[in-house]
Amino acid sequence: MTTVPTKEKDGPESRQIFLGSAFVMASRLVSMAAVAIFSVFMARTLGRDVYGLISIAIGLFGIATIISDLGLNVSSARYTAIYRKESRQAKIKEVLVASAGIKMCTGLFLMAMLFTLAPSFDILFSKPVAPLIQIMALAVLFNMPASAFQSVIRGYSRMDLYAGTNMV
Repeated sequence: MTTVPTKEKDGPESRQIFLGSAFVMASRLVSMAAVAIFSVFMARTLGRDVYGLISIAIGLFGIATIISDLGLNVSSARYTAIYRKESRQAKIKEVLVASAGIKMCTGLFLMAMLFTLAPSFDILFSKPVAPLIQIMALAVLFNMPASAFQSVIRGYSRMDLYAGTNMV
């Protein structure tokens, strides 16, 4: 059973966490509804063959971004919060620089791999899917700074900004 925190009992920080979590949940629901509506619109507009090819490319993009993350989003947000509480700004910078460097290296590697291997996916389908996969391979690299920024936002407990960036 979930209760709404009160200032007397739990303090203002608990209330901020509760409100931030509620905002993130609401933004996720709105985002999921938008994706559902957009998916139906895209499937009807493009037709099932083209929409299926786009879905394959987006699926490969999702797999590549999960692999390139290596858990760094969660760990950098965690250590940012810990070092922020201890007022160790230099350590926050170290964590974020290391995390961004590792993510860029893995992102570049996966981007190059997807881009290079994309033509081999054409063998599996009756229509060419390689150009779509190559576009999504480039998107892997551009996704890295955005996810690093979201880690910082989470580390600083700015769930309102995190929710906003999640919707974009």
